[in-house]
Amino acid sequence: MTHNNVKPYKCNNCLKSFANKDYLKRHALTHSLEKPYKCEICNRGFTQNSILKKHINIHSSSRKSHKCYICNKFFSGISSLRIHGKIHIGVKDHKCDICGKDFISNGSLQKHLRTHSGNKTFKCEICSKQLTGSFSLKEHMKRIHSDERPYTCNVCQKTFKTRHDIRSHSKTHGGDKRHKCEICNKTFIQSGNLQRHMRTHGDEKPYKCEICSKQFKEKDRLKAHQLVHSNEKPHKCDICNKAFNKLGNLRCHLNIHSDEKPFNCQICNHQFKEKSNLKQHLRVHSDEKPFKCTICSNTFKHSSSLRQHVKIHSDSRPHQCEVCNKKFRRNSDMQGHLRIHRGEKPFKCEICNKQFTMGGNLRKHLRIHSNEKSYKCEICSKSFKQSSDLGKHKKTHSNEKTF
Repeated sequence: MTHNNVKPYKCNNCLKSFANKDYLKRHALTHSLEKPYKCEICNRGFTQNSILKKHINIHSSSRKSHKCYICNKFFSGISSLRIHGKIHIGVKDHKCDICGKDFISNGSLQKHLRTHSGNKTFKCEICSKQLTGSFSLKEHMKRIHSDERPYTCNVCQKTFKTRHDIRSHSKTHGGDKRHKCEICNKTFIQSGNLQRHMRTHGDEKPYKCEICSKQFKEKDRLKAHQLVHSNEKPHKCDICNKAFNKLGNLRCHLNIHSDEKPFNCQICNHQFKEKSNLKQHLRVHSDEKPFKCTICSNTFKHSSSLRQHVKIHSDSRPHQCEVCNKKFRRNSDMQGHLRIHRGEKPFKCEICNKQFTMGGNLRKHLRIHSNEKSYKCEICSKSFKQSSDLGKHKKTHSNEKTF
């Protein structure tokens, strides 16, 4: 059968065909986690004996007789050295006909082509997630379902889950940044990083979510976004067991369990646990009000203030007082109202000791003790401390009499 190119044995998972039944059996192992061929030196398992034999060569320095004279790295085979050499000269002669992306080796191109086919034949037996290739499945198992970090950086001792992660990290400890952005002159160690950076200068968003059609400039951003559409929360807090779909959210959450406030305001020295809180606080020291009401064009410093304001334009009053049945648009307004029934006046003036049920009333009162007159008449430019006083004054311009 092998001489007439007939391949009657077909894989049910990926539809790949084979001339020999034994070949099909060996291939079928790549779709499972079964690895019957084990290295006696490092205990690493493999799906095929031929792959194990190639792997054994890495344990023998005498087998690595082919040296790269640029970086002094050794290889066991001349073909491996040739592929490696392309990294130093930037040759990528294997091109994807679909998206035009270039690759150093045919193997890398074949792995990439699976991303265009949508054929995900490799399934994780733990979470049932399906992936395009065996390597993607291995990476998924290490990143999501394992706490093991076997790769240690020799420079800073930082540990990593995968070989790919430590290779990328190692380049941050120095290396030739020969890839330069022609727009802002920023330099990068890897050409891929430069290509990702270039998107920051344009509107191109090539990575699209198939569920909600949202587009992203970077593939990692798309991957992080896709977790929003699933119940998968792979990042777990070791202290309270709360889980998150993004690593960044977990890092922010960890600040709750710590008294550390690393983000410091350089104007007033106020400290914050999260960078986002510092950014919001900085608006206190500026006139910036980026959040605008689409109904009345009123602007606000914080999105939460805008959300509260928008309720003013609504007739809905979902919050009802259990004592007098009065209804309120906002829960905060109802809570302030309840203090009247309880006789609570927690807001105290430090100058005259007068107490108030609401913080807003205290702020208005404090103007009495100051020369601040922030309410100005647009007709005669006279200023007032209270908005109510300005309202009464405006009626004098319309000849209205108030009683």
